[in-house]
Parts: sequence; structure tokens; C-alpha cells
Amino acid sequence: MKVAVIGTWNGDFKLDDLASYIPEDCTTLVVEGSQGYPMPLVAAFARRRGLCLVVCYSDRTSGARRGLLRRNDEIIDAADLVLVFGAHRSTIRGDLIAKCRLRAKPYVVFRCAEGVVTPAELN
Repeated sequence: MKVAVIGTWNGDFKLDDLASYIPEDCTTLVVEGSQGYPMPLVAAFARRRGLCLVVCYSDRTSGARRGLLRRNDEIIDAADLVLVFGAHRSTIRGDLIAKCRLRAKPYVVFRCAEGVVTPAELN
């Protein structure tokens, strides 16, 4: 199974915490290509577990927003399950969730506040 780990969370979320959200049959982790959370954390988790890592970068040559929207398509195409972490909803995150719904791609949205991660939306 290929699992996308997308979004941001506060610094209280650690590498071992990620394990409780990743299914046992996961073989590949998909991550957005930013240098902030969660990219380094997910990359370290993938190395520790011996999982493949797919990094989806945005193409900024066609405009920042358009590149991010295209990256969402790549993430959805590359993953069997999309996990979205974050305490806020941006238009880019909203686009990702809407596209998951349209394509019947399984996803879970988690809210992260004060070191607590709770499922907020399941599909």
C-alpha cells in the first residue's frame, strides 16, 4: 500500500508518533516536496522502516498556485491512501481533499492542536 502523508503539525509530533497512523501493509510513503514538516520526518520514518519514499515537488515555473494544484494530482495518483495532518485548511489542502472525494480516493484528515492529533474527517 502507498500512503501519502501531507500537511503540517507542531513540533510535539515525533517520528514514533507517525507509526500509529501508517497501516501495517504500507510499502511506500508519498510526501510533498517541501523542506518543512512533515517531509524530513516522513523521510526519516521511511528509512527506519525500509519503505520506499516518493517525493512530489511542485512545478513553480507555471506559477506557484498552479504548480501546487498539479502536485496535488501527483500525490493522489501516487497514493492508495492520503493522510492529511494540520490544524488549518488552506485552499491547496482543500483542493487535495476535494480531489480525493471526486476520485473516491480514501483519505483521513487529522487536526493537530497542542500536541494532540485527532481524526476530523474520514472518507
